[in-house]
Amino acid sequence: MLGSTSLWDFKRVFLVTCSASINAEEFLKVLRYLKGNAMKLQVETSGRNSYILKKILEEGLADEVIMNVVGPATLYSQILGKAVDVEDIQKSMALVAQFPSYQYQTTVTPVIRQGGEAPVISYLTTAEIAETAQFIEEGTGSKKNPYLIRLFKPAESKNELLKSIEPLVSLFPYRTAARAYQVFTDLERT
Repeated sequence: MLGSTSLWDFKRVFLVTCSASINAEEFLKVLRYLKGNAMKLQVETSGRNSYILKKILEEGLADEVIMNVVGPATLYSQILGKAVDVEDIQKSMALVAQFPSYQYQTTVTPVIRQGGEAPVISYLTTAEIAETAQFIEEGTGSKKNPYLIRLFKPAESKNELLKSIEPLVSLFPYRTAARAYQVFTDLERT
């Protein structure tokens, strides 16, 4: 029983993501349709394809944007496993900060690093998270962006190699390091 609450009281919110393989114009048509039907839209992006984000901003097609900043500029391509235009990522950062509601977030993920004969797997370091926060500052021109640091959950990884890595115990050192560049850094509640 819902008591006096009616179904009309619930917000109609959609989380919308777009893979790189989707046609940008088709994606924008979907957003226009949803927005035209009074839906609240939250868009999540990795920052690639800033031109799509620019159209979304210009047309008012998102109420909130979350940008997953996967790591510092120096590791972006390595973490995503494909070449990335860092300037495009920075353009997206600047655009994200113009939405009515926005947030940047980074998952402290394991990185497969080349070390000697065999690759070494280690989490992003506190220094690399500080570099990530600085990357956001450089992209937006501000130290006052909402920035969330998230915990990587090895058991949920699709990569079999990463399922066996020990989970991190605490994110507090990461938050401390990030706050030098993003003063509103917070930790994901688990």
